[in-house]
Amino acid sequence: MANETDAPPVGSMRLYDAVRPGLVDGRYRVRARLEVSADHAPALPATPEDARYVAVGSDRFVLPDDRIASVHPAAGAEGAFGQRLPHVALHRLTLPWERTVVGRPWLALLVVAEGDGRLERVPTARAAVGDQAFAALNATEPVDGDGPPVTVLRMADPVTLMGLLPRAAELDLLTHTRQVNLADTALAGADDDGWFAVVTANRLPVSTGGYHACLVSLEGHDALVAGIAPPVVPPLVVLHSWAFTVSATGGLFDALCAELDVASFAAAAAVLERVDRGGAAGWATYRSAFTAAAQDGGGDAPPDVTLDAAFELGRLLGAADGQFTREMVDWHRAADDADASTVSLRAIDSALGALNQDPPMRLVREAPVHGRRPLDSVPAVLDQVVRRTFRRGDVWGVPGSVGGVRR
Repeated sequence: MANETDAPPVGSMRLYDAVRPGLVDGRYRVRARLEVSADHAPALPATPEDARYVAVGSDRFVLPDDRIASVHPAAGAEGAFGQRLPHVALHRLTLPWERTVVGRPWLALLVVAEGDGRLERVPTARAAVGDQAFAALNATEPVDGDGPPVTVLRMADPVTLMGLLPRAAELDLLTHTRQVNLADTALAGADDDGWFAVVTANRLPVSTGGYHACLVSLEGHDALVAGIAPPVVPPLVVLHSWAFTVSATGGLFDALCAELDVASFAAAAAVLERVDRGGAAGWATYRSAFTAAAQDGGGDAPPDVTLDAAFELGRLLGAADGQFTREMVDWHRAADDADASTVSLRAIDSALGALNQDPPMRLVREAPVHGRRPLDSVPAVLDQVVRRTFRRGDVWGVPGSVGGVRR
């Protein structure tokens, strides 16, 4: 296998079965005690043991929008999507393995056709899952109060639910982590490191009609994952969802390009139908790149997206250029070095301030005071300052949790 600290070549990717965190989410007890001993002297009595509880947690009932890197099919899209499995890519590369259900990933992506189930907004997590299930979740990992507002998926009947849910052995196959070269990404933000966790659905949307893709939590549903049908359909907490429509043709990139109305882009200004990133349909004004100024359509005119489109196109073209990406990384490193220099100079001034104190520190080696010499401490401080402030991060590096990758 290739060196994990190197980015894969442009145009390729590396796939990992899992990237597991050092600790899964939950409640832990930390015990500490102090034993004191000295040379040629009996040990002092040990202090009483101190026990404290800590909670390790992360996203649980809802995902912030910045956790979602991309989805397929796109939100609000319409087209022939029956040949590709829907999936969601997450910026948090360890999220599917931060909790477990029967030792498997706790997230699943369900593709629900219209009529098979419905989404419902509930004011608290307790109200969504019920008192008994909420008590079990709270015992595993503490929940603040009754929990946040959540969205739940309510399936039409147990048979439909069990037909959509992946089984335990499938959960490992439907989640993975991928690493790509930064030059192959859109550089959506400073945290874009080329690592993504991907959750894939187990169902192809082959029938035409509307669908919802729902990233659901399986936490507390061990029996469901084991294949045991419930007498009553339980609600499933939905962390993220989006809608799309399957039709006989269109939808994919090549079909969209073939269907473009090129003549409308050459007009001075045109009103075009569009679907935004959130999946909402609407209208927008677009003018040709060769038109000097946008037309003023008045206060009721659709928003002009000409500059936004040009910015996005330039950003994607730049991100696809490997040399441009390297120059951007070098620019960020130069800025970091400049900031580190400023911090270091301030720290050095502070460390050397002891030489100007009243009375001034004598620049001679005096008898040790508590095991340290005054003059010896200054070079030591300066050495630590330089080592800490000029430690350069490796933008191509692998997070520490990758050590848990299962081969």
